[in-house]
Amino acid sequence: MTIVNSRSPTTLVAVIPLSVLDLSVVRDGGTSADALADTTRLAQHADQLGFARFWVAEHHNMTTVASTTPSVLIAHLAAETDR
Repeated sequence: MTIVNSRSPTTLVAVIPLSVLDLSVVRDGGTSADALADTTRLAQHADQLGFARFWVAEHHNMTTVASTTPSVLIAHLAAETDR
């Protein structure tokens, strides 16, 4: 993908699509619900900023990670974002 450089309309600049990876980390004193709400807000913010993708990771048997079922989390995030 390329865009026109606003400083010099004849120069093309390559755009590198950026993505976000989130683990839905449970903070000290927080809950899984808090972590998933944080992930939702992060996904919405990334969507507004135009990030290309929002990735979630799957981890099991870790009390500090709330994203154990990415397919369910992805469905929720898709419902809460525009892109």
